[in-house]
Amino acid sequence: MTSIAVDDHVAKSLEEFAQAMGLTVGDYLAFVIRQVAQRATLSADDVVALIDAESGPGNPDYRGTFTREEIYED
Repeated sequence: MTSIAVDDHVAKSLEEFAQAMGLTVGDYLAFVIRQVAQRATLSADDVVALIDAESGPGNPDYRGTFTREEIYED
């Protein structure tokens, strides 16, 4: 088993998202990774949906803006 370090609020969010889906945090992260890997490119609607999901009240990481690295994959 490998451990990763994340801020407490990130860990809490991961636990909440995982629990909402009936998954462990590890299984939830694997699910997210598979979803991201399947999306080589995003449509405009996908980008809007992603921003809406990330900017919701349940996501304390949203800072009102996204960095270039968070938006583009070079």
